Amino acid sequence: MFSLHQVRGPSAAPRAHESIFKPREPHFMLEILGYAVTPEKHTESEAWAERLSAELEKAASSSGALLPTAFVSIYSSARSKSTDDWVKKVYGDSAGELRNLKASFDPENLFKLTVPSLQ
Repeated sequence: MFSLHQVRGPSAAPRAHESIFKPREPHFMLEILGYAVTPEKHTESEAWAERLSAELEKAASSSGALLPTAFVSIYSSARSKSTDDWVKKVYGDSAGELRNLKASFDPENLFKLTVPSLQ
């Protein structure tokens, strides 16, 4: 399944100082969902989505049409080597700032199950 989102208008206005999430230019986002209607097809469906995503990422990055980050709510960490890679992919140069904010507002780590993990 596919879902296509468009970021435009006020949502796409440059506001780096107001948000830790940087991709504020107008763009389309393609969400690839590897779901199955039966448990037997689960692995095959996930593999299809990962393969398609990797192929599209390769094609788009060579053309310069790919944003340097991803939306955390839909980013798949399956291809990330570590949680740190995932956080850097999503938040770029702001990853350290985000971790510092998390540590200052949640020193007891109550929200340890955040996605992605910010420990």
